[in-house]
Amino acid sequence: MSSLSNARLAGVFYLIVVVTGIFSLAYVPSRITVAGDSAATVANIIAMEPLFRAGIAVSILCYLAFLLLPLPLYRLLEPAGPVPARLMVLFAVVSVPMALLNLGNDLDVLSALRLGNAEEAAAHLAASRNGQIFVQLFWGLWLLPLGLLIVRTAVIPRVLGALLMFGCLGYCIKVFGLILVPDFAGIPGIRYVSIPGSVGEIGTCLWLLVMGARPIGAQGD
Repeated sequence: MSSLSNARLAGVFYLIVVVTGIFSLAYVPSRITVAGDSAATVANIIAMEPLFRAGIAVSILCYLAFLLLPLPLYRLLEPAGPVPARLMVLFAVVSVPMALLNLGNDLDVLSALRLGNAEEAAAHLAASRNGQIFVQLFWGLWLLPLGLLIVRTAVIPRVLGALLMFGCLGYCIKVFGLILVPDFAGIPGIRYVSIPGSVGEIGTCLWLLVMGARPIGAQGD
């Protein structure tokens, strides 16, 4: 496949990841989750069960697309650095079984609610949130070699690669902050650490999809 074909294919997979991720990781939790109140969150799951189930189903699509995404990126970027290209694939692929297994906690929430056990449902919900922390570590780590390869090759604008590397830092700050700081989420302005990564990922997705990528070595400085 040509560089343009690999870029466009990566753009398609990235678009699926972005759209499904926005729905399952942002929209659904915004409607259901009540920060610091597991009882209210469980009540919302009961009231909006179809939405909660849709979030699980769309998450599966998101993770399957994310499993495929590194493959065309590897073909596109590997000539510029085999080691970072392999690390990019490794970090992304490792996250997928972790994320899929963690969805089992959400299914356990529904099973507990069918049995009328709200306390058990809340426990599974907490397990799901905790499991997501470890998955997010790898969602961040894969951005570092990806961003490095983009900066090194300029197959797409280098600024997007730099944003992706900052995105890795943002994920790591969030993951270790949640582990080490009890009230990390309440720190003023802490939510903004994820903005560079979000901008970088969405920008990279759209650039690959619309503009494609030039072959490595074809672009001048």
